[in-house]
Amino acid sequence: MTEPSRASSTMDADQHHVLAEEVRAYLVSVRGGAPFLSASDGRLLVEWLDQGVPIAAVLSAIERTAHRRAGKNLRTRLTLRACKGEVKKLIGTVSVPHTTSSRGASTLSTSPRASVRQVADRIAAADLPPVAHSARNTLVSELTALAHTDDPQEVVARSAASQVRAFHEALWVATEPMHDALAEQARTELAALEAVVSAKVFTDLVDEHVRRAVRAMAPDIAVEPIWTALEAGAES
Repeated sequence: MTEPSRASSTMDADQHHVLAEEVRAYLVSVRGGAPFLSASDGRLLVEWLDQGVPIAAVLSAIERTAHRRAGKNLRTRLTLRACKGEVKKLIGTVSVPHTTSSRGASTLSTSPRASVRQVADRIAAADLPPVAHSARNTLVSELTALAHTDDPQEVVARSAASQVRAFHEALWVATEPMHDALAEQARTELAALEAVVSAKVFTDLVDEHVRRAVRAMAPDIAVEPIWTALEAGAES
């Protein structure tokens, strides 16, 4: 009688690992710096996953917190713990997860799928610099495909979030020739902090500044608009 429980625990652990990796990768794509979570952030992420906090909510909170940090010349790098307040705000707007119905069927109705397609159409029509066009075309294609699936809303939201991350990672690679100039500009703007933080922290802050400048080339390509569209569609 214990085997099903062990199998379930293994599946939960595997799923946690996949979700945790998505959060880690997204945080790194936003802030740069060390490609891993601190012990404190790791514990917090496990708590969120155990509580069933939607991954899209965590990623949206990262975006919100990063946006709020812009121009403030803070002395600490972006962490998941800094996103706690935004996570609470975001999950407070969700009443019931729209994953499966009482009969186990997907509740991703036509309306949420249409919402994803509308987001894809808006991204396709967005005014982006040429350096972002290739990544944008791939993102639109992937979101359009998602809009035609029968997957549960949670799965669609997670897949869409992964595609948004892939877009920004591709944009980062495409803008590599600009990075040195952006880093020099960042060091100038953050010069007052260099004497009051460690060299490692200053380097991380410069990296975050450069990442923010690159992401600003496509400011509307983010997880939160997609998640919001899915939530609104599921409730309509």
